Amino acid sequence: MRSQETTRRARAGLWLTLFTLLTAGCIQESPVLDTEPDFGADYEPDFGADYESDIGGDCCSGREEDRSPEPVLGPDASELPLTLPDDFILPQPALPFSLHHGVAVASTPAAVYAIGGAQAPDQTFRADVYRAAIQPDGQLGEWVPQRPLPEPVAGATAAVVGDHLVVLINRERDPHQPIGADFNARIYAALIDDGALGPWVDVAAEDPPPGPVTDAALFVDGRRLYVVGGSDHCVANAWVRSAELDADGWFGPWREEPALTGARFRGAALIHAGAAWVMGGHPGCGQYHDDLLRAELGDDGLGPWARVGGLGRAGAVAAAGATSEGIFFIGGDGGGYPVGTVGAVRPQAPHERHIAAAVAPFTGASTQQGPFVYVVGAQGVFRVALPGCVGEVCVTP
Repeated sequence: MRSQETTRRARAGLWLTLFTLLTAGCIQESPVLDTEPDFGADYEPDFGADYESDIGGDCCSGREEDRSPEPVLGPDASELPLTLPDDFILPQPALPFSLHHGVAVASTPAAVYAIGGAQAPDQTFRADVYRAAIQPDGQLGEWVPQRPLPEPVAGATAAVVGDHLVVLINRERDPHQPIGADFNARIYAALIDDGALGPWVDVAAEDPPPGPVTDAALFVDGRRLYVVGGSDHCVANAWVRSAELDADGWFGPWREEPALTGARFRGAALIHAGAAWVMGGHPGCGQYHDDLLRAELGDDGLGPWARVGGLGRAGAVAAAGATSEGIFFIGGDGGGYPVGTVGAVRPQAPHERHIAAAVAPFTGASTQQGPFVYVVGAQGVFRVALPGCVGEVCVTP
């Protein structure tokens, strides 16, 4: 009896050891921050008891992920120090509901708009649109409800094109439909009149953008509107599509631009120093990019994309913007958890990375006005003051 009992206990111990080894890979620890910004005595980041990464993907779900390593960048200079202003990141008035993920943001010089998103804790999609006025010091006023979208959305992307707020979405659909069915992509536009929104118009009913557009990126160069990447249920694409803008800021037929060097969704995209830049994002659920891509921007559209640098960590970027000092990327999803990394590159030497002490971690979507970037996410709303100048408005460390 003693021998049988000993054998039984040994087998139980072996199974416990195997279980521990198998599940250990699913435990991710948030990075230790060097410093945290002084948000005031009453500030406390609200991650919510139900917070989880908004990238989808559970390492123990049974789904096999392609975790192939990123292509190796050439000689990468040592990281250089970056000096930030004292009020680099400040909390702003919160949205009137708890956000889980998937909000889209856009702005004019006068206001920031937050569009749709999944509400915490049940992740119900919302059709709400809210506007917050930008004060003279760059701070935001209280959020005011606007005309809602015709349908609830999450994972949309938005931009101000001329006098219109444009929202690009993929409609929720039967997952058994073919991936990229064109009629699922929609572009809603509403005229902005003194900050308020007019009726929404489906401008893509006759000519929808090709391919899946959930969590795509948008940028506008004044001549064309560009759509970068996107996904359909974690199936990412590398497509870049553009539409020419007319004199009224409206856009015509779509055309294909040079594809990205790697498929992605939730990448950040912007224009700076005569080029288009794309950084980070996800090639699939549970997968992460660490790259900085660049394409020349000419009168006839984009040139080919090339990897010119790295972010120093993988994942989506929460706050992205550019000033006379360079291109900045702050916070975001660092591989299943929010991070507070702060980095920058200069266009003339994009392989050199400048870094500063990390701030409190946050995820979300961002929009830039002047040297200020506004971020809306699950952890709240923030104003980020980027060092440098945009036009005549400057922020000094």
